[in-house]
Order: sequence, then C-alpha cells, then structure tokens
Amino acid sequence: MSPTPARLPRSTLWAFGAAGIAIGTINTGLNFFLLIYYDQVIGLKPYLAGLALALGLLVDGVMDPLVGLTSDRLRSSLGRRHPFIFASILPLTAAYLAIWYPPFSAQQQGALFAYLLVVSIALRVSQSLFDVPINALVPELTQDYETRTTLSIYKVSFTWITSNVTGFLMFAIWLKDTGRAGEGLLGKQGYQAGAHWFAGALLLSSVIVPLALRRYIPLLREHALEPHPPAQTVLRNLLSTYSNRSMLALLAAAVFLAAASGLTNAIWVYLYSFYWSCTSTQVNVIQIIYMVAAAVSLVLLPRLSRNKDKRSLGVSVATAFWVFTALPYALRTMGAFPSAASNWRMILLGVHAFIDGVLFNMLIALLFSLLADVVEESLLSTGRREEGLILASQTFVTKVSTAAGTWLAAGVLTLIAFPRGADPRSLSMRVLFELGASYMLVMWAVGSLSLLFLRRYRITRAGYLDSIVRLHSAPERRG
Repeated sequence: MSPTPARLPRSTLWAFGAAGIAIGTINTGLNFFLLIYYDQVIGLKPYLAGLALALGLLVDGVMDPLVGLTSDRLRSSLGRRHPFIFASILPLTAAYLAIWYPPFSAQQQGALFAYLLVVSIALRVSQSLFDVPINALVPELTQDYETRTTLSIYKVSFTWITSNVTGFLMFAIWLKDTGRAGEGLLGKQGYQAGAHWFAGALLLSSVIVPLALRRYIPLLREHALEPHPPAQTVLRNLLSTYSNRSMLALLAAAVFLAAASGLTNAIWVYLYSFYWSCTSTQVNVIQIIYMVAAAVSLVLLPRLSRNKDKRSLGVSVATAFWVFTALPYALRTMGAFPSAASNWRMILLGVHAFIDGVLFNMLIALLFSLLADVVEESLLSTGRREEGLILASQTFVTKVSTAAGTWLAAGVLTLIAFPRGADPRSLSMRVLFELGASYMLVMWAVGSLSLLFLRRYRITRAGYLDSIVRLHSAPERRG
C-alpha cells in the first residue's frame, strides 16, 4: 500500500496546482515581456538581450538535475523537498523585482547585458530551488496512474491561467494604448508598476504551497531497493538513470516542444501587436480566451485520460497540436486569412487561441505525467528511487531548449531587421511576411521531430501497473 492516498483530496490538488501561480508569474514576465522591454524600451540590442536570457536559462537548466539529485538524498525534519522550497522564496521575489530596474542606459550596452545576465541567472536558479522539488512530489504523493495526470494538469493549468491573467492585466492596465508618448507598449513605468503587483503574487503563492503540502512530509517515503551510493559513484549512477529509453524518448520530444514554446513566448507580443495588428483590447480578448482554454483543459484531461493509455493519448494530442498551432500563419502566408478590416480575423484568432490553448495544456501535463511513470521502471532497474533527478530532467531540457527558442526569436528579429520603436501601422509588408513565414516553418519543423520521438516512449498503462505490483513485493524502507 502507498503511504499516501491513491486519490488525493481536492484541497491537495489545489495546493499543488497553486505552485503554477509562482511559475506562471515568472514565465510571463521573462518569456513574454522581458525581451521586448529590454529591446524596445531599455534599448539593449535584441541579440544581446536574447543571449543574456538564453544563458540564464542554460545555467538554470544545469542547476535542475543538481537540485533534484541533492533533494533525493537530503534528510531533514522538513523532509527532502521542503527545505529547498522555503529557501527559494525571498531570493525568487527579490530577483524578479530587480530584473525590471536596470541601473544602466542604452549607451552602456556591455553593462546592461551583464546586469540582465546576472539577475536572470539569480532568478532562474531560485526558480529551480522552488520548482524542481515541487515537481518531484508528483510520484511521491501518489502511485495512482490517473491521479498523476490530474496533479500535472492542475499545475499546468494554474501556470497557464496565471500567465494569461498576468498578460491581461499588463495590457488592460499598465500597457494600455493611450496615444501618449512613453506609455503603452513602450512605457517603462508600466512594466515596473506591473512588476510590483506580480512580485506580491509570487511571494504569496510561494509561501502558501509548501505550507499547504507540509502535512504530507511524514507520509512520504523513500522506496529504495539499495542505499544511496557514495559520492564517487554518483556519475555512474547518473548515467544508468538517464539510460532509460522511454525517458530519453520523452526528453527528446520535450526538447523540441520547449524550443517551440520558447520561440512563441519570446515573440508573442510581436506576433499579436505587430503581425496581427491587434489593439491592447483585442490582445486582452485573446488572453481571456487562453484563460478559458486552461480551465477547460483542467476539466477535460482527467476525463479523457480515464481508463486510457497515456502514451497513446499523448501521441494523439501532440499530433493535433502540432498540425493546428501554426495554421493561421500558413493561411495568411498563402493569402487565405481574413484581412485586419474583417471581423472574421478576430473570430478565427479567438477560435485558434482556444483550441491551441486546450491542446497545449493537455500535452504539457501528459508529458509530465508520463515522465513521472518512469520513476518506478527506473527503480526496478537501478534500485534507486530518484524522483527529483528524473523529474528535474524535464525542467532541464525544457529550460535549455527554451533558451534556444529565446535565442532563435532574437535571431529572427535581427535577421528580418525588425525596427526598434516600431509602429504596427507603418511596418513594411516584407517584415510582416518574413516574421509569419519564419514562425510557421520553425514550428512545424520542430513539431515533426517532437512527435517522432514521443512515439518511441514505451511505458504503457499495463506495463506501469505491472511495475507497481513488482515493487510492492520488494523490500521497502522509510526515508
């Protein structure tokens, strides 16, 4: 019997999902607004801004497995995961605020680049200390095949809803079109005012989550068939853990999904504000639709996955997502999408946002749940239960690949010579065409590769349940 209930109470699902509030706040600020803030408002050259953000993600990605491995081996009165979560709270909030207040001007490109790099690394490392241990709790909290998917979609949906609430408030309040110079999308004070409110939400959620989940600490156990190894054998054990073929296939699929997500996030504001010529009000309509999509996926995925094989469901959802996500850009490139003067343009963009949001949320949650199922298979083959290390591997590849996507976005903007201080009404058709066509081609290319690797994942529902039966017949000890 698992020491924690197979079906977790609703309060635990909400508490775990609330971690997505902190992650959604950080991701929206850094992935959606920071590139355009430093490029268009502060004046840092886009390739330098993209490089700083990408390097920050790379350093953070390397930290993830280290945090996961260390938390797997930690022994304390607060358990293995909570000490890291509590330690992250204050630096996470402070770094988030600091990144919006660079003390250098556009004439100091080197100093501005260094500041962005250092603060983004501090913020991302603090995020690792918070996010990696929380993710590791999924296979610890339950061994139920379907409940793991439910836990995952709660956190993913909370993240997505928070991201869109953050974006909605930014455009509705702090970046609202006013027609006055120095305000709206190019207004420095708007970004900084929003940062204060979101730092407060970040602080509150990062405190609530570990306190709400603290009651499970005595129930969590380390199911290990052999003791943890001495330091000199850690590298060998890392290689054995990462040799799991299903894990490698899943991580490869995540690499390309994260690269596409990084590209999309970094140029999302460019796409809707410039490519689609949306006003701040229209952008907010899209944000609301994405919020609704996240709520729908929260309800829909647990029902779709009931008594289903997650691997087959994941392939189906991934296929639909990759076909659909760049479809409007393909249609406009071919001249088959309504013009800005037509009401049908916003209607179709809204329909696309809803379906795209539902599919994306479900796909991310399924990938995370599939990776959680690797824990038991790895335990049987290696004798070590390493939730932190295994779940950190996804955040590692996600961040490294997102860094590549962010750098790719900066490269696209540089390559097509996207102008600084651009006005959506006066951009050349050449720039707009190249922006949309480049985005479409990259998305479909990486999507094909992601789907190819996902199909190589081999842990089925029957195989997972067999692993649980075998583990319950093996010796087990509390950690």
